[in-house]
Amino acid sequence: MEREIAIGITGLTKLYPNQRGIRGIDLDVRQGDVFGLLGPNGAGKTTLMKVIVGMMAPDSGDVRIFGHSVLTDFEKALFPVGCIIETAVSYGYLSAADNLRLAGRFYGMSDEKRIDEVLETCGILKYKNEKASAFSLGMKQRLGLATAILPRPRLLVLDEPLNGLDVEGMVEVRTLVKRLAAEEGTTFLISSHLVHDVERTCDRIGVILDGRLVRVDATEDILRDHATLESFFLSEVDRHGKL
Repeated sequence: MEREIAIGITGLTKLYPNQRGIRGIDLDVRQGDVFGLLGPNGAGKTTLMKVIVGMMAPDSGDVRIFGHSVLTDFEKALFPVGCIIETAVSYGYLSAADNLRLAGRFYGMSDEKRIDEVLETCGILKYKNEKASAFSLGMKQRLGLATAILPRPRLLVLDEPLNGLDVEGMVEVRTLVKRLAAEEGTTFLISSHLVHDVERTCDRIGVILDGRLVRVDATEDILRDHATLESFFLSEVDRHGKL
């Protein structure tokens, strides 16, 4: 049985005054996919993610999340979505637990057990009563992830989720992504400049160059023809023109 389309993107274009952005993107991401976006800085990855989660309106095209248009049915489209775009945001004057309690109110949640559960999952339970202002970049990223998974979203959109994490943290996040996808059917759209981690985490890959989605393929198929995801990416760069 074919899986439901979690993200359906058709003809999506968003250009800035300098003509950078994204152009004519078409993409389907199915429920349970762990989809990785690869591309150099300025290629359009973050712009695409901002349009998907409604932070930015497109010039043309549409995004449908589990069948609901972000443009015409915003609340229903975004209700099952958790995200971190660019940087994980937290309130420095609140503790980790209070940040999650505040986020929980938005979703109508007041489950202390769930708060402890996500803090433990993200490796910061022992810091639950410390103010976020005292956290390192990596700890703030973990808190952002805890906030994103708090309501058990069906779709997680993560822009550079490994930013600031040490090696142990990167492994933990990769394990978390795979577990949520396998056990809860959570769909992931992840961008990262860490090609090795995308290779080890994502089951499908999309390459963005100069605002265009130039290639989409399954990771296992890519690695059948290339020694590493890095060599595949560099071959795509060569094929579509030097950066």
